[in-house]
Amino acid sequence: METRPDGVDMHPASVRHDANERREIARVVSATIASACDSHIITMKQNTRYQLFLACLVECTEVTIVLLSRPWPIECIWPVSKLLVHDALMFYQHIQRMVANDTSGLFRVDRGVYPMVTPTYIVYHTLRSLGMKARFRGPQQSDPGSLEHLYYKMWTFENDKSFQDSCVRNARCDVTDYPRQENIMLTDTEVRLILARFS
Repeated sequence: METRPDGVDMHPASVRHDANERREIARVVSATIASACDSHIITMKQNTRYQLFLACLVECTEVTIVLLSRPWPIECIWPVSKLLVHDALMFYQHIQRMVANDTSGLFRVDRGVYPMVTPTYIVYHTLRSLGMKARFRGPQQSDPGSLEHLYYKMWTFENDKSFQDSCVRNARCDVTDYPRQENIMLTDTEVRLILARFS
């Protein structure tokens, strides 16, 4: 699977999921995130961010989500072993649209504290806080620039020291500027998340 790092799609077509498989994976990952929140492993804010990010991933047909092998660790937050990106540019553009359309404030970077980062930095931060590490930069001819950290063909989970350290840091601080925009309606995804918490 990793033999053609310069190809547009280094993953075989057979790994792509159909709509039913994507829904089932989303259900499993969403339930795991919610369970971590119910167990106070993550905060409500982290739960909502991870759920919104998961919804974005499931909507993107250029990503295949590969689950971890069971049994999962007791304190598992994100049971994903790999994200296989079939088209790095389309994935990056999908994330850009999500960030641009975000009304929750959960993907808005606090520019007062982090003036030099790109608008998609919080998504990169989210992936890293979930233990996901980027591998294989996308094709050079469509590279959006070296400051963009999402232009990769694969993300793999690594339960290493940097991930464990980031878990401790994330419990203390958050790089997002959380306040919602004024006079903005909740998105359908946000409404579903809120209703799911009370049903």
